[in-house]
Amino acid sequence: MRDRLAIRPDYIYFEPLKLDHVLKMMNWGRHQSQLFQDYNFNFSNQSQCSLFYLEKTLPPLNSYFAIIYAEEVIGFLGNKNINWLTRSSTLGLVLNPSLVGLGFGSVVLPKFLDYYFNEKSMKKMKLLVAAYNDRALKLYKKVGFKKVSQHLEPYPNLTIDPDSQEYLDHQDAFVKKGSVLYNYVYKMELRKEDFNFEIYS
Repeated sequence: MRDRLAIRPDYIYFEPLKLDHVLKMMNWGRHQSQLFQDYNFNFSNQSQCSLFYLEKTLPPLNSYFAIIYAEEVIGFLGNKNINWLTRSSTLGLVLNPSLVGLGFGSVVLPKFLDYYFNEKSMKKMKLLVAAYNDRALKLYKKVGFKKVSQHLEPYPNLTIDPDSQEYLDHQDAFVKKGSVLYNYVYKMELRKEDFNFEIYS
């Protein structure tokens, strides 16, 4: 599974998220970068997993899916704040940190968007992405997402070293106000007619 060229789109499928899927996520790896510590799946027991599962699946306008590759849970997807009148929702995409950078996102996201726009007849997908998340931004732009606005949010990793190279490389994505560090978050949108179907077909 570590070979980028060996990823098989036909091995990837989506299942409605269940607690069993979430429990398997406890075996995931961790992001080593300080920038992404809050992206780690930090649950270590079934009670924490159960609470996470309920928070994601109980809201009536949310729809979550486990991402399966060759029978392994490699991530999950969320359609949040579904609006059936405008046929739109907000995307959440999380992959096992051990697999980030191996090309899975470039296969998973187009496949899901094809299902979303064509089988579910949705018209627009929205998302929020941190300005320092270069890899995610590159993927979203590749499939056709466009930036529509930006705002500041408190940055969750209070222990990040401001002298570290990875922080300095992304310092334009951050703003310090008093003792609080904020990061820019981009709102992006993708309309069905702008989806780059060619990267999937």
